[in-house]
Amino acid sequence: MNQGGWGAPHAQQGSGGYAAPGAMVQQGGHGVVELALGFFPLLWMLYFCTPKVVINGAMERRPWGKHQIPLPAGVYQLSISFQYGLMSNAGVAHLGQVQVMPGCATQVTYRAPFFIFFSGSIWQVPPRPAGAVTFGR
Repeated sequence: MNQGGWGAPHAQQGSGGYAAPGAMVQQGGHGVVELALGFFPLLWMLYFCTPKVVINGAMERRPWGKHQIPLPAGVYQLSISFQYGLMSNAGVAHLGQVQVMPGCATQVTYRAPFFIFFSGSIWQVPPRPAGAVTFGR
């Protein structure tokens, strides 16, 4: 399965062979990011736009809906936007630190803005063990 270059977070080497401050370091194991991409139904024209999901600089297009993205454990940067007309990054939203823990699922939800010129909304639910039952959303 092609993950669009999404893989282990890379550690930036500082002096002495240790990771530089703020660098993402690979931990053991794999986790899952459960990504939900959505918009308000009256914005039906967004059905013709495919969102761009960028994880640690690697971009992949994903259709609207729910996706499970398996990733090695670590901390990731996530950005989502879509092309609308001449705007290549409409509704852009960033999530600076997405924690993926081994054997856990991290839920991330993105909602496109009602007005295309605004930023989208993105939020993360704390990680839970993979396969755990959730109530609510």
